[in-house]
Amino acid sequence: MRVVNFQVSVLGEVTRPGTFDVQDDYFTLPQALGMAGDMTIYGKRDNVLVMREENGRTTHAYLNLGDADVINSPYYHLQQNDVIYVEPNAPQRQSASYNRNAGVYISIASVLVSVAVLLTR
Repeated sequence: MRVVNFQVSVLGEVTRPGTFDVQDDYFTLPQALGMAGDMTIYGKRDNVLVMREENGRTTHAYLNLGDADVINSPYYHLQQNDVIYVEPNAPQRQSASYNRNAGVYISIASVLVSVAVLLTR
């Protein structure tokens, strides 16, 4: 039996996360990442998670894209409904806990303080 088209989902630190329709039964992890616009500079290339449902059970594997042996993994060739998750690196995870608009708020506060000082003198 040959699957003519199927879907894979690519999530995490990629340019365009989403679910993609695949027209061929031979589809690899790098092709899926390419469809998602490649990994961002914040993605961990040594710890890409591939999740797959087989016989009613969900299995997974962490793949190191920097290792040439990755092509020997059974998760390198994707199957119907596989989910790929690119984990963010440590600095990206840490920056997510901070308010990214803090600089804007500080600038607005300093302008307001400056205006208040000018008006009171």
